[in-house]
Amino acid sequence: MLKYKHMTMEEGERLICYCPVCDSSSVRMDARTVRMEGHLRLAHLHCRKCAHGVLALVLVNRVGASSVGVLTDLAYEDALRFQDAPPIALNDVIDVHLAFGEAGWTGAAPVKKRHAKVTRLPS
Repeated sequence: MLKYKHMTMEEGERLICYCPVCDSSSVRMDARTVRMEGHLRLAHLHCRKCAHGVLALVLVNRVGASSVGVLTDLAYEDALRFQDAPPIALNDVIDVHLAFGEAGWTGAAPVKKRHAKVTRLPS
């Protein structure tokens, strides 16, 4: 059986070595771990050149390493705060959809109304 070690932050940075927004590979991206679970690491990367952010999920296993990233306007501190937030319920999405469709919508977020029964989609 092959042995492997947990990836270091430097190795994780090499997986995403360029900024997908400004395409710069000459300026180092700042990377900080948001969360680790087993062989998965969620990292927040920040480009020093254009200041855009990326949330990257990195998996390291016996075969190698792979990652997927999404552009974000979240700061590292925001990513830490939101990781423990409750999941968005189906009724939350419906409430926002209805608010967008209301005549005279001003662009302000609707006041959250609690429904007697929340129906969640099966996992």
